[in-house]
Amino acid sequence: MNAVQSRRLAQEVDDTFRRAAVGGMFYFIAWLVVGGFGGAFTREPALSWALAAAFLVLALARFRYRPPREADASRRMRWIYVMWTIVTMSGALWGAVFFWTMRDPMFETTRVAALLATLGLATAFAHTFAFRLGWSAFGIALLYLPGLLILWGDSHGQSTALVATIYLIYVYLSLLRAHADYQRRL
Repeated sequence: MNAVQSRRLAQEVDDTFRRAAVGGMFYFIAWLVVGGFGGAFTREPALSWALAAAFLVLALARFRYRPPREADASRRMRWIYVMWTIVTMSGALWGAVFFWTMRDPMFETTRVAALLATLGLATAFAHTFAFRLGWSAFGIALLYLPGLLILWGDSHGQSTALVATIYLIYVYLSLLRAHADYQRRL
């Protein structure tokens, strides 16, 4: 690895750490709102608290898992892979929650909140983690698509599904732009 590549990798590690630390708690808070107002903590307390704990552990892992101090490229790449696993797990777990909230009548009163949280989390994912285009696109898909499929299957939710699909296209176009901007800046 030459000096330029080494500096780019160091910058990506720094950016990943700083940016990942911010978003993890929003998954936790979104679940407390959606699950709490949706009645999940009353009707499904074990699952609800397990989800809350998982979101909290993943959020804290983003703070606790520090980048390597050494300039070793292989250690930096390993660190990036682990951090991306943590970030992607947060998105995948929210995707499961989004699926559940769109499918279960218990969440009738909080479906809009779950959808809004999903839109916000997907947008943040696209702008925050644009430096790894493929991983970011995959994370957004895990976060967004499960619930979107349920929306498309609901005959009363077709207009919402259409708007959510259009918004997903916007998120992916924003991701492409943010990725190009990040690469140019490097």
